[in-house]
Amino acid sequence: MRNKKKELYSILICAFVLAFLVGAGLFYRTLRVPREDGGLVINEVCSDNFSVICDENEKYYDFAEIYNSGSSDYQGRLYLSDNEDDSKKYSFFADIPAHGYMLVWLSGKDSSGELHATFGISKEGEFLLLGDEDGNPIDEIYVPKLKYNTSYCRREDGVKGFVVKSPTPGTSNNAAPEIEMPSGKSPVFSLEDGFYDEGTRLKLFSDLFTNIYYTTDGSVPTTESKKYSGGITLFDASENENVYANEIMYPTYTPPSFKIDKCNVIRAMSVNIFTGKKSEVETHVYFCGFGGREDYRGVSVVSLVADPDELFGYERGIFALGEEFDEYRRLAGVEDLDIRDVPASAVNEDGEVVHRYEYTNASIYGKESEREAHLTVFDKDHNFVFSQNVGIRIAGESSRYDFQKSLNLFARDIYDEGDSFREPFFAEKEDKVRLRRGESDVIFDEPFVHYAAADLGFVIQRNRQAALFVNGEYWGVYNLREQYNDLYFLNYFGIEENNLWLIKNGVSEYGGDEALESYTYMKDVILAGEGDDPEVYEILCDLVDIDNLIDFFCTMIFFDNEDIDHDHNQMLYREMGGKWRWIIYDMDAVFGDADTNTFELYRETADTMYLPGHLYRNEEFREKYYNRMMELMDNEYSYEALHKKLVEWDEEYRSQNIISLMRYFDMDRDEAEKSYLERLSDIDTFLRDRKQYVKQYLEEDMGMTDE
Repeated sequence: MRNKKKELYSILICAFVLAFLVGAGLFYRTLRVPREDGGLVINEVCSDNFSVICDENEKYYDFAEIYNSGSSDYQGRLYLSDNEDDSKKYSFFADIPAHGYMLVWLSGKDSSGELHATFGISKEGEFLLLGDEDGNPIDEIYVPKLKYNTSYCRREDGVKGFVVKSPTPGTSNNAAPEIEMPSGKSPVFSLEDGFYDEGTRLKLFSDLFTNIYYTTDGSVPTTESKKYSGGITLFDASENENVYANEIMYPTYTPPSFKIDKCNVIRAMSVNIFTGKKSEVETHVYFCGFGGREDYRGVSVVSLVADPDELFGYERGIFALGEEFDEYRRLAGVEDLDIRDVPASAVNEDGEVVHRYEYTNASIYGKESEREAHLTVFDKDHNFVFSQNVGIRIAGESSRYDFQKSLNLFARDIYDEGDSFREPFFAEKEDKVRLRRGESDVIFDEPFVHYAAADLGFVIQRNRQAALFVNGEYWGVYNLREQYNDLYFLNYFGIEENNLWLIKNGVSEYGGDEALESYTYMKDVILAGEGDDPEVYEILCDLVDIDNLIDFFCTMIFFDNEDIDHDHNQMLYREMGGKWRWIIYDMDAVFGDADTNTFELYRETADTMYLPGHLYRNEEFREKYYNRMMELMDNEYSYEALHKKLVEWDEEYRSQNIISLMRYFDMDRDEAEKSYLERLSDIDTFLRDRKQYVKQYLEEDMGMTDE
């Protein structure tokens, strides 16, 4: 009986060990390994390439790296496959020198350029096989589930033993840092993100046999961070010295000389005391001492927390001058000058003029500039709404060399569950919004125009005021804006992506060549100047919404939008089979001098800019355009209507607008309020006086008055 029990125990133990090995991914199958005398091997695989490296068409596909570990060059045919029953799935010719590398894109795309395998690879884990010229397997690996922008690779080139590292496509793996995959449960926080009284106690909990380590500066915790013990007392962090606000984000920036508002940022992880395995990082933010701060009353609050190196580091910090700025100093030959003395432009060694504003880390565009951050959102009453990990990038053009920078926020499944924000800002299934800075001392002038034009049926970007905190420090007031993309048109107009044609700055964003050809043809019909021909005008009316075209140019003219051209800051859309319609977009340069002749400005900009002028010969259009401009200036764009709106926006924004100016221009409150009120008065004066000049200039442009 005892032997039978012993035998049963042995069977159970073996079953347990086997199950453990399978579960741990250690017992998958016996994989081939390269010959000891060297040869070709799969050296590295990235199965979730978000921004590591792009192909010849600037597309980011997953990739496999083949390494020649032998002492002789290799030339010949090879095979790559994700199916051992079909080892000849993808054939390619390889020319790899001894100790050299070759990259194969696992895109599933045919390409006449670089090597693109006819299959892809799953980021959840997949088998990969390399075959010789006869299809015989010479190396194979099982790639486990990976996090984005990581590689499963040999610890050292060509040798046994795979680990997860930072990708090094086309170069050696040897010096790449290993990446430890999170394991175990993250700490549990006793308090939800929110606004609390000073002295509130926060407690953290984790599994048995783990220690908790945490940080308060936004950095990712390590075992060298503070070790949690017995609770954390929350306090008014505004009493702390400024840290990130002191970072020089542009040579002319002056950090605030006073302590700006701050919140408590707690980032924590659990570490198993036996294995050393680390959990995912848990992030929470707590505002203390804000109860009596009137500047935040009725204002939504947004927090972004990211590792400081990702925001302010020399190499990767998107807010930093960084290595890009040092490159400018080298080109300009001013390496020894103090940052503030570096000239705005210079002539490089090739005799070309280079500009300072183009050379900061913020000037990097695209996926390479996107950083992971933790987003937390509170409503106007400071109730917690949601939090999640997101991607952030510097947005816009001029904001890249300004102190306060606009930011795009992206919801992606590589950062958190789902590919949309957990709670909508404006509409369901949003995956992108913008925190947009102001272009003047009145931050809301651009969205103000959107809402002024909304009653005309325009497509606009909806807006909310938001006070932003970055790594716990006040980062100013922003316009939280929705973005034009396929989801926008699906949410508001029910237009599916495959039926959407969208032209932005003369380039097709949706609809491809067909959309661009339709747009170009529509403009050619207008520019031909034959609108007086009834047949031509009928064709035009089938191509474009004439009422929308008229309203668009009436709006641009009235508000004096001076930062616009036929292929700059213009956006149009149509549903396939419908008519082209203009969109209100990027109205930064508005509210100039009331007496500016914007008609003349547009005609001088380019012959293709002022489209209504090419249709004046059509009496129907001419009369309709003139009457519509007069109607708008008597109604939606009258001083009475716009002044009322301006008062409402002033009441909502004034307090935050003022402290935002204080933070970025080191002003005292009186100075900041004076600057704000002066600009507000200029806008109001513009709205009051604009009608008389627009009427005069329109009549002159149409030849209705004597010169």
